[in-house]
Amino acid sequence: MILLMRKIHWVALCFGILISTIGCDKRAEVSRLFRSGVQKFGYTNWDGAIADFKDIIAIDPTNATAFYDLGLAEARKGDKQVAIKDFDKSIQLDPTQASAYEARGDAKREIGEFACALADANRGVELNPRGASAFEARGLAEIRMGDFDGAIADESKAIELDPAHATAAYCDRGVAEGRRGDLDAAIADFNKSIELDSHSAYTYGVRAIARSYKGDMEGALADSRRSIELDPNDTSSYVTHGAANYRLGRIDDSLADVNHVIQLEPTNSWAFNERGWIKYQKGDFQGSFTDATVAIQLDSSNELAYGTRGWAEFSNGDIAAAKLDCQKAVLLYGTNILEASIDQGMLHFMDKDYKQALVSWGEASDHDPIWKKDLQPWIEKAKSGLTNDVKAP
Repeated sequence: MILLMRKIHWVALCFGILISTIGCDKRAEVSRLFRSGVQKFGYTNWDGAIADFKDIIAIDPTNATAFYDLGLAEARKGDKQVAIKDFDKSIQLDPTQASAYEARGDAKREIGEFACALADANRGVELNPRGASAFEARGLAEIRMGDFDGAIADESKAIELDPAHATAAYCDRGVAEGRRGDLDAAIADFNKSIELDSHSAYTYGVRAIARSYKGDMEGALADSRRSIELDPNDTSSYVTHGAANYRLGRIDDSLADVNHVIQLEPTNSWAFNERGWIKYQKGDFQGSFTDATVAIQLDSSNELAYGTRGWAEFSNGDIAAAKLDCQKAVLLYGTNILEASIDQGMLHFMDKDYKQALVSWGEASDHDPIWKKDLQPWIEKAKSGLTNDVKAP
């Protein structure tokens, strides 16, 4: 989230009054309301701030800054669509304020309107080519559009323009670098961001992800723990923590992490599938089947869940159902042949085509050490099956 959405536009205290068309007798009340709204915003009292800014608009319906600040408060409260309407009105009243374009673009990005967000960010840069926040906003939009090179260039410009307040720009550039595959550069930028602000749960969270992709699971655990300390309701950090625990062989700890995700977000299809797979690895095939079924009910396009349920059904002896679910998983994977190879291998195994099962599982094992670990018992069964008929465990 860009700087504009983290902190209110403090010059509103004077600027909003100066541009006002109201008479002198009402300016004192507008000034008081601006001060009150800014103070409430600073204390995260969104409803109070919203009420104050609306009172200003009732007095002065042509006050562009009041609509802008109202939009900021609405956005922080979570009402993005309402905020966008406020920014629309602010821009209509004063089409030269770059901050309103940046804020509207930020809100549009968060509701998935990435092309519109980029257009607003471009306008913000045009109006304020020396403003770091304008380039930061455009960089974020470019990340969501998949233009990582463009994002890196814009976040670098934001850092150049305001290096002392570049916490978010370093973090955003790190995200773009990570998405581009340059994990070392990403971690270096996350480190710099944390040097500037050691209380950002998000930055610790994304650095944890980068460290896990680098294979530094202990580092990923440390960062995700710190992220959770700073924001106990952040499910993504529990996900990273759980994945690192799983890769380190700490299955029970991983299960506890996934349970936290489900507690915080009971409609999370991914979490139910992940718990189902952990239960499968622990030998609880019925529990695995149940969780995978819930995952599918929550998201019928969750290919991983069909695969997990198929494996559970096979181990429970329901071969026909297992085949249908593994086939569904492979179909949903589409062109992602590597991801599909695990379930494709199980289909070969169920057909007693052990040679092809070994080929599929071998491809998966070569790609990811944790897949190799999970599949090793089945690879041994397939090898045995080349000369002996094996049965479901």
